[in-house]
Amino acid sequence: LRGYPYLHEPDDFTFGTRACDIMDEDLECLYADAGTLLCLHQKVLKAKFGGFPLVRSASDRSLLGYVHTAQLRFYLQKLLANRCVAEDAPVAFKQFLQEHPSLDAVLDLSSLVDDTVLRIVPETPLAQVHTI
Repeated sequence: LRGYPYLHEPDDFTFGTRACDIMDEDLECLYADAGTLLCLHQKVLKAKFGGFPLVRSASDRSLLGYVHTAQLRFYLQKLLANRCVAEDAPVAFKQFLQEHPSLDAVLDLSSLVDDTVLRIVPETPLAQVHTI
């Protein structure tokens, strides 16, 4: 193989492990009703990861999509720099909220959501996830 070393994956990890064996359960998430522009911006500035899972609410952690940190940070900084939106303006991922008349004044961030995330049950074998 052109002098490259062959790196064999251990069979016991790949074929005997389920997704739940390597999943993190304590995740920092964004909620569909994100709060205010300034609060969300502060949370994104402190982010240590490349993105956030987007879930419905603190009590309903149904996965809705994934929001990339850099993309969200850039968008929020642009809004704050232009001063066209107040810092205390409400923001939300409106596509994932129930329609309500009070949502008209809310800044919609739905365009920043990657909703093509892979959803699996915790018992899914890693070998199956690897082939997807």
